[in-house]
Amino acid sequence: MHLSTSSAAPGVESFIPPTKKLKLLSGKKETVTPAPNVSAIILAADHGELMRSKKPVVLHECAGLQLIAHAVRLALQIEPHSIILVTRPETQEAIRTIVEESFPTSAASFTFALQEKTGGSREAVRAGLAAVPPDTQQVVILPGNMPLLRLESL
Repeated sequence: MHLSTSSAAPGVESFIPPTKKLKLLSGKKETVTPAPNVSAIILAADHGELMRSKKPVVLHECAGLQLIAHAVRLALQIEPHSIILVTRPETQEAIRTIVEESFPTSAASFTFALQEKTGGSREAVRAGLAAVPPDTQQVVILPGNMPLLRLESL
């Protein structure tokens, strides 16, 4: 653990996380400094209208995985201490099952937030932010319906 007092208030130590190498999907390795206490919010409350389907968008498959599994896999790459999945009441159990079966040994904690009001991404983000743990220092908001996003795009 690296501690520094230079930029902190007198007598207060601040944590500076160590750098580490991450292997990106492209195969390149990149040195990054993980941010402490990061939470990821995944917006997973889409309806299926854009795909002309009754099935929610995040439950469709791409490259062998449901779209929500791609989003969670990306979120796990940033090593958040919590992942908040924003769902609709009628899809929460299906999404919970997929996440629990696909990522049973994840170190991150998963929280499910309900988007009760319609209103698109604005209301989904609002529902997700309400579930962010109080010790969170940074929030990353990810779409649940974009399976090919890569870590270097964040």
